[in-house]
Amino acid sequence: MRNWGARLREDVILLGYPALVLENPDLRVTVLTGRGGDVIEFLHKPTDTDFCTFNARGLRPAAESAGRGFMDVYYGGWQEVFPSGGAPCRFAGTPLDQHAEVALLPWRARVLRDDQEEVGVSLEVRCLQTPFRLRREMRLAAEGAVLRISSTVTNEGMAAHPAMWGQHLAFGPPYAGPGCRMRLPHGAYVVPGTTGLALEELAVAPPWGKPSSISYLTGFDKGRYRLRNPSRPVAIEVSWDANTFPYLWCWREAGATAGFPWYGRDYLLGLEPFSSYPTAGLEAAVRNGTALQLDPGGARTTEWAVEVMEADG
Repeated sequence: MRNWGARLREDVILLGYPALVLENPDLRVTVLTGRGGDVIEFLHKPTDTDFCTFNARGLRPAAESAGRGFMDVYYGGWQEVFPSGGAPCRFAGTPLDQHAEVALLPWRARVLRDDQEEVGVSLEVRCLQTPFRLRREMRLAAEGAVLRISSTVTNEGMAAHPAMWGQHLAFGPPYAGPGCRMRLPHGAYVVPGTTGLALEELAVAPPWGKPSSISYLTGFDKGRYRLRNPSRPVAIEVSWDANTFPYLWCWREAGATAGFPWYGRDYLLGLEPFSSYPTAGLEAAVRNGTALQLDPGGARTTEWAVEVMEADG
């Protein structure tokens, strides 16, 4: 075990969930391997800024969460979503839960590298309801506030199968809130024919009490956005492969929903790179032609990164 340079801890248990920690002098990243491979901490250490958030419900012990659906136990954090995004649906006779199905499964972890120059881990999960395997590599160098990720999905079935794939990144307190600003690359636009907010409205996070909304952006040459809180010295930038994730879901919950699951208590900004839309599940994405198609034995790999940087004007 090291306390300098890049370091890795594999022996962590959080509320009954196996977890691991990747760390260097700039970042500490905590991953729930026992549940979805969730990132539940993305802490910029020099400024004590955690870009992950917890809602009012918070992370509940594993024993309380067993057998519950995604929204029953949603606490915040960052999830990988595959092979269906958004509301529950049925596809090919199979019922798929909200953001099914890898987000609630345990992932098997393996160390790829563990020295003071870099730490790297591989997380792998096999789906139960669909014929897919997903493998994610996460790497953190000894210097710099950037986490690099490479993910591969493989169809292990004997027939072609569609899928939705996305990164469910949600921001809220202590970093994100009303007045936060989002910078998008030139050329991005709201998907024609979909409801939602105009690009100009999406640039600034709403005040408390604004109605919930979901907007879909596309037109990315390179996938990238930067989120900045004007009162904080650092910003966060997410970059991704726009060929695999051509859409960005912009979801806002600003305390206006009085019923389940928010009860007027939560402020969340979802900025989620996705392969497909809408947030109605795999069946809807197949109908509109945006679902990924994986041939028998076929695989697809994508890379993305999250970086903390000094805030600019």
